[in-house]
Amino acid sequence: MPFSKLAIESLLTNGFGFLSQTFGSLMAPFYYIFDPTKRLFFLYLLVSGIVAFAVVFVKTKTVDSVFKTLFNRRVWLHPSSKTDMQLLFFNSVLRFVIFLLVFQGSLSLTKAVVRLLNQYVELQSPWQLSYGSMVAIYSVVSFVALDFSRFLQHYLFHKVPFLWRFHKVHHSAEVLTPITLYRTHPVESLVSGVRRIAVVGLVSGVFVFYTQSLIGAYAIFGVNAFDFVFNIFGSNLRHSHIWLSFGPINHLFVSPAQHQIHHSRALRHRDKNFGFAFSVWDKLFGSFHQVRFKKEFVIFGVQGETHRSLRQALMAPRTKPTGVANPIKVRIRDNIAVDPGA
Repeated sequence: MPFSKLAIESLLTNGFGFLSQTFGSLMAPFYYIFDPTKRLFFLYLLVSGIVAFAVVFVKTKTVDSVFKTLFNRRVWLHPSSKTDMQLLFFNSVLRFVIFLLVFQGSLSLTKAVVRLLNQYVELQSPWQLSYGSMVAIYSVVSFVALDFSRFLQHYLFHKVPFLWRFHKVHHSAEVLTPITLYRTHPVESLVSGVRRIAVVGLVSGVFVFYTQSLIGAYAIFGVNAFDFVFNIFGSNLRHSHIWLSFGPINHLFVSPAQHQIHHSRALRHRDKNFGFAFSVWDKLFGSFHQVRFKKEFVIFGVQGETHRSLRQALMAPRTKPTGVANPIKVRIRDNIAVDPGA
């Protein structure tokens, strides 16, 4: 039976609506520089650029050398960087879906946690704290909980061979730029979304139950104040060739140099420094690796896993891992050698 006029109009409307949303999602990365929730927000990049300029200038003493280092063609035009960019746009559609799932999922889980606590916990009276104190506590707890969850997911994606098949896409980057942050397999992105739903939902549910009120985190430009501080103070240098160590503070906060060590192919650096904001998790799990102010020579990437195209990156999980954990081997000739900060 032929479609009715109404059915055809419905199909066309829904079809064009889907295409419009898809196109909008594909264009989203162009607006990241205006979005404080993204690491590529212009203010984060600007501050990181200023820090990088200062770090390199102290070492080279000439502005010309600084610009040659910061805008190294061998880094920005490397095939690995092109794959970063391709995954950034390819995953942008998925991120739109994940955003909707996280928002709705976290809200639903929060309600479920509150119902469960109401059923099994007898609350004598809500927490007797000022609203400002509750918001401050919630901001800290949610930030720490999310940071630990990111660490744990990262740890498992290295230690479980099946999960490493997906995470190796990120580690196959042969050079690091701020865009390398978005070099992730879609499956890992989905797992990250589910993890965030669980953490935000559980933490929010507990706070709503014990405070008997709806609260949120202290925000700067709509971003958790702690996330904002983390992003603005050199977070984009984590994925870069600029060596910046925090010295003794590395024992508390993860420095860009520590994360660059995490991307190193050297066996002595294998499965080290999984942390994002706090390095205390690495110390508890025995994966902490201290770095010095003086730069180390580091080669990035994974042996036999270059992934220099979008297709290779997406099909990477079909390649069986060669080891129980991160199958990194030292073989310099297969990868470009980039001396961080040099």
